[in-house]
Amino acid sequence: MPETKTKQKLNPEIAEIEVGVRYLRKITFYPLSVAHQFKLTNIIEAVFTELVGISQDVANEAIVTFVMKVKTIIEENINMIVSMISDAEPEALLADMTNSQLAKVIEYVYTTNFEGPLKNLLSLFQKEGEESNWKELVLNQLSPQSAKPMDIDLSMSTKEVSGTGASPSIK
Repeated sequence: MPETKTKQKLNPEIAEIEVGVRYLRKITFYPLSVAHQFKLTNIIEAVFTELVGISQDVANEAIVTFVMKVKTIIEENINMIVSMISDAEPEALLADMTNSQLAKVIEYVYTTNFEGPLKNLLSLFQKEGEESNWKELVLNQLSPQSAKPMDIDLSMSTKEVSGTGASPSIK
């Protein structure tokens, strides 16, 4: 027999975060279900796939293209992601949220759904009293730092291109 609402236990991972551009109000955010976490992980993977696909000798246009693709991926999925973690209407919530408030929500989603579970998973691979490098191996594989480092020189040149009278350019 289902429990009545007064007898139901609330998930301790539920968080209330204050949002609002002019007036603050508390919005309840929920942890992701495993199914939603897989969807979100696929979205994040798409962003990193775009990042890793850029070679080291990339032209400035490719960097702009990458940033625009990431922005598009976020725009296409933000309403779905908000609906996974809150009962609030996504467009109205985002319209009344500042960047710093969004950062708090992102931090909540990360710590609740990725950081803690990953630490617990890694602890399964380490036996007590035994030094193991499983943690480093897994973290290195999951870390965006494991991708090839991009050495892109974005310094400004103040030299004019000889004979063309061109303005300063980004090298």
